[in-house]
Amino acid sequence: MNIFSPPTLILPEAQGQDYALLDSGDGYKWEQFGPYSFVRPEPQALWRPQRSRADWEAAEGFFQGADAEDRGRWQLHPDLPPRWPLQRGPL
Repeated sequence: MNIFSPPTLILPEAQGQDYALLDSGDGYKWEQFGPYSFVRPEPQALWRPQRSRADWEAAEGFFQGADAEDRGRWQLHPDLPPRWPLQRGPL
């Protein structure tokens, strides 16, 4: 095993669960919450993403701009509803 390459992580998709980690890398993670996906910073994701840039760009929300002078902000797709139901385990 190459110590500079992270192991492949496969997360099982549980039926009826509305969360999934779709991909990660280049300092970000791409997550699914119900029918919508979002990209947000993940400083520990130092590897290259597995999925294409076009796949990532299909996300409904991106968190941008966090730095010392700006706490950042979400850029959301205009058709994204303000709320939607999720199911996670018994919750």
